[in-house]
Amino acid sequence: MNLPPLSLHHLHCLTDATGIIQHARLSIPDRHSGYTGDDNSRALVLAVHLQALRPRAPADQLLRTYVAFLRSVQRPDGWFMNLAGDDPANPDDLSEDCFGRCVWACAEVVQCETAPPAMRDTGRAMLQAALPHAWRLQTIRGCANALLGAALLPDAGDVTAYLADRLVAAYGRSADREWRWFEPILTYDLGRMPQALFRAARRLRDARYHEVAEATLAFLLQVQTADGVFAPIGSKGWYARGGERAIWDQQSLEAGALAEACIDAYAVTHHAGYIDLARWAFDWYLGGNMLRIPLHDPATGRCFDALTPGRPNLNCGAESLLSYLLAYTALRGVEGLAIWRRGAPLFARTGSGVRIPSPPPDQSPRGFQPFSSTIIEMNFIDVRLRRC
Repeated sequence: MNLPPLSLHHLHCLTDATGIIQHARLSIPDRHSGYTGDDNSRALVLAVHLQALRPRAPADQLLRTYVAFLRSVQRPDGWFMNLAGDDPANPDDLSEDCFGRCVWACAEVVQCETAPPAMRDTGRAMLQAALPHAWRLQTIRGCANALLGAALLPDAGDVTAYLADRLVAAYGRSADREWRWFEPILTYDLGRMPQALFRAARRLRDARYHEVAEATLAFLLQVQTADGVFAPIGSKGWYARGGERAIWDQQSLEAGALAEACIDAYAVTHHAGYIDLARWAFDWYLGGNMLRIPLHDPATGRCFDALTPGRPNLNCGAESLLSYLLAYTALRGVEGLAIWRRGAPLFARTGSGVRIPSPPPDQSPRGFQPFSSTIIEMNFIDVRLRRC
């Protein structure tokens, strides 16, 4: 695939003994911005993937640091807080997005065969405390992020189905022939929703999840293409149904999330075009964007935060860096691996040993109605791969 060399220099610059620092002023870590569960859970997923790519290497200190951070932000009742040092009783620190990402990260640790037993045991204990909250998640991103982890656990079929059903139900309420999405607006981290459903489809072999995942991924590819390149929905205005889509500012996490969604799509469909689409989305970082400007510096490992009118946002914070590296390691994981081309899992999985709680009686999915969807035409793959 001709990927750039892997550089972890900026990752180490942003990470100290506590965790990964949220923001940077240019390339200098901004310690005043503190640490978040959002970024440290992403960093933990990355550390697991780096470990999987280097199975004979000893456990990285990064892995230990991020596991310890997540443990420090988990409340006694199992909920993960987003802000380090926050009062556990603070009712405002209830981000479902963050909670779901932390569940995902813990599941990755539990399933990492090369992680030290103490770290896997810690991840297992955190999951045990957190998973009862998964039955009460309401937001689609919270459900999707938690589903990305639950679908990795061989003994979490019930909670996987519950979370996937929540996404499918949201799609049924919102989608029509022209707007194939879970909400009436496209905002941020869009690729994670179809990615989660692809994982659920692979785990449970449910055609409903596969169908919605393909429909929504095709829609994202359709509306996020401009002049043959990937053009994420801009954060200055987003894209509401019936309105005009915002072009700027394009956030780095969108390219990485879409690339990873395409890789999970390949795992389910075995359609080789999805690997090409993953690389097409990833090329946004390397200059395959509307300004033809690279956002990643291979010499330093830095990644700019966003693409703004005329130039990148020159700050190089954690979210943009982690989005790039997560997509990079996912692409490295499929590069030349015949086992992946046969549809085997990207990273070796093993029994989790986590007891999955049953749904409380009042938390079972209700009112689920199958939706009528259109046939998904696959010719979008060829259209998306055209280069300028």
